[in-house]
Amino acid sequence: MIRLRLLFVCVIPFALLSVVHDSQTIRVLLDHAACDVCIICDLDNTLVRPVGILGSDEWFSDFLTHDDSQIFSEHLRRLVHFFEAVHHRVPLVRLEEDTPDVLLLCADQGARIIAMTARSSRLQERTAQQLRALSIDFSPLSQLLDQDLGNDKSVYAGIVFCNGGNKAEMFKRLVD
Repeated sequence: MIRLRLLFVCVIPFALLSVVHDSQTIRVLLDHAACDVCIICDLDNTLVRPVGILGSDEWFSDFLTHDDSQIFSEHLRRLVHFFEAVHHRVPLVRLEEDTPDVLLLCADQGARIIAMTARSSRLQERTAQQLRALSIDFSPLSQLLDQDLGNDKSVYAGIVFCNGGNKAEMFKRLVD
């Protein structure tokens, strides 16, 4: 069973009013899409996932929990490098087949749509490529310009890359 966490934010006043909806399906977005709504979509385990366990968030987290060495930072650096290398080889699949259609219908109804991910900005091009292969493209859906937000965090192709950082804090920086 899929559990989606989608954030709907009223545009005016944009940063003051927000409601988080949990849903079993992405189609619930259609009930909320309007010109005064911003839809924030997480990527991994919300819209897409790797075809298997390799490259998943769970796979990466499992590696982290088994490290008890004194050289954790060096191990983590290598693990992150390996994790990124895996993402360059492992394809993604949609969690729901109608995701591209739902996102386009929401955009047609005037909703602003932004994707956010904890992924590294070093995976920007690969992530956009993986999503395009699944007919998911946030470039035309987002009203944000590609921009650098400092601290190696950026918006690329309508996707906010948080580099493992806090997505809520990044969203606040976008609307401030």
